[in-house]
Amino acid sequence: MSNFMRSHIYADRLDSTLREGDVIMFKGKHMHDSVIRCCTGSEINHVAMVVRTHTGELELFEAGALGVAQIPLEFYINSYYWSHMSGLFHKVVVRQLYTKHGRGLPRQLRAELMRYQDEMLGRKFTINPVQYMRTLLSIPHKEDMTTSFCSQLVAGAYKRMGLLPEEPAATTYLPRDFTSGLGARLPLTDGARLGRERTLVFDNTPLHARDSAYYASRRTLL
Repeated sequence: MSNFMRSHIYADRLDSTLREGDVIMFKGKHMHDSVIRCCTGSEINHVAMVVRTHTGELELFEAGALGVAQIPLEFYINSYYWSHMSGLFHKVVVRQLYTKHGRGLPRQLRAELMRYQDEMLGRKFTINPVQYMRTLLSIPHKEDMTTSFCSQLVAGAYKRMGLLPEEPAATTYLPRDFTSGLGARLPLTDGARLGRERTLVFDNTPLHARDSAYYASRRTLL
């Protein structure tokens, strides 16, 4: 397997590659994305978690401008959006979650995650530069989940599943903590770990080319 294949994932393969608990990180092109990166000392500005609906569909669980919500993964894997999505981001990175059970969440952890989702959905999104500075200066935080920032939401989910320690508070985690770069700190517990960073490729010509009729049929259906 080439280094390219190990370090990249094609958008049309996400539905067969991702599992609940995986994280997807974004480096956006908008001015406010740059401001967040500057405030948090990170190469990325947004983090989301992969979850599964009651009907088995994969979605992204995230805290965005409109609050905590779940976005269908189809938005990211549907070829109709590839050119649009690639224009919004400098980079999108996937890190797969591994627990002591392997890939995918066991029933008990999934039940805890679903309860957390139900509690958090609809809560307001907040950006608090003072909070970021407290984190960067290692000043202790009190746990407060009445509103949520993206990395706080994902850290809270890991804490609920017992994959992060109770301390520090979820509010202390920044987007950079979910990367594998310098300054990252994500002390996963109970045998859990995040895999290597794999860059998402928005391209309708995968390295392993599929049957051209397959792509023609996809475009016809969209």
